[in-house]
Amino acid sequence: MEAVLLGLGLALLPVYTFESGSVQFSHIILTLFIAIRFSYRNHTLTKASIFLILLTILSFTVESLAVIIGAASYASFLEPTYLLYNSMILIAFSHIPLDQKRFRVAIITSLIVAASIAAVYGLAYGSVQRVSGGGYERTGGAFNNPNQLGFFGVCVASIAALMYMRDLISRKLCVLMWVMSLLIVLISVSRSSAAAIAFLLIFGMGAVLNKKRLSPVVFVAALAGVGTLFVAFQLGLLDQLQSVARLQQTGSSQYDSLSMRGYSIPFHNPLEFMFGVGSEKALVGTFFTRIEVHSTWWSFMGKYGLLGFGLFVAVWLIWSRLIYKELGLLGLLIVVVPASINGITGNYSRFTALWILVGLPLNRSLWAARQATPDDRMLQPRRPFVPPPRYSQGIVPGNG
Repeated sequence: MEAVLLGLGLALLPVYTFESGSVQFSHIILTLFIAIRFSYRNHTLTKASIFLILLTILSFTVESLAVIIGAASYASFLEPTYLLYNSMILIAFSHIPLDQKRFRVAIITSLIVAASIAAVYGLAYGSVQRVSGGGYERTGGAFNNPNQLGFFGVCVASIAALMYMRDLISRKLCVLMWVMSLLIVLISVSRSSAAAIAFLLIFGMGAVLNKKRLSPVVFVAALAGVGTLFVAFQLGLLDQLQSVARLQQTGSSQYDSLSMRGYSIPFHNPLEFMFGVGSEKALVGTFFTRIEVHSTWWSFMGKYGLLGFGLFVAVWLIWSRLIYKELGLLGLLIVVVPASINGITGNYSRFTALWILVGLPLNRSLWAARQATPDDRMLQPRRPFVPPPRYSQGIVPGNG
């Protein structure tokens, strides 16, 4: 039953029946799965989950004070609710027994189904936004906007990379999921997602060649690939691609600057700088049009100040260190960096797929027995020397 709920919840991730910020069917199904998992009472909190819970408590405190003084409505309590739900996602996915085949099959199969739904719906039935004067169309698929669709493609590609690096899926299946993710990103015409997926695929080819080390040849090939794309772009050979058409218009909109994305939110006193201004005041834009901060990173700075930003960064650093320690520099580049790139100009802090991506690497039920080879030692932290049992008993060569 658990595996069925898990698979169904993941498969429905790209299907948004209601407006953004509302509860979707996937949220309900995954909540049922979480409730069953939590009933076992064998969940120890990881450091990342502890920091995320602290961020949830801070969110509830700041939003409560804003409501009490009349600076916000009760709707602002949605923000800590989102964080609480994603905290449970993080904890649950970090404790799924991946050593059991039924859970592995449920995750892998459902992600393929979800990617297929996102791609097919986006191509055939997706809601289409035509940008005036842009000459291109953007589709959100079954999501509510194209940026969600693009980021979902990046998350699927990163999860596929993680499972491949952990020997949970084959090379061919990983490449297939990358191709599907690339298609999702291309039809979304999302610039940040395009940059993230391009980065992942460039270094992902290195993982396909040798997942245990990042060869210098891969660096050279990556630079050559980037150079080739740049030359093709300059010569106009890529002008027929809608993603390129949108990229060429970068800077023509007032929202293309980092300041309009929310990095210029003013703090009027030390308290606001330390604890933020709450979700309903952390808005950017003109007097007539106010939108939330378009940055996963800076949204927490605006809403919950330096303290909230620090707690979120702590979660990210713990996740990054864990990936680097287990999978080396190559794993860090294709699992962590793409989502980090996407988060610079898009706020995906409430996106369930993001916290699944963070939670799965914390799972220790299938720790990859990955030993450093001589060529790989420069990419991994040094491990302490443990003497063999014979030496540890005081027996050394020549004294026996």
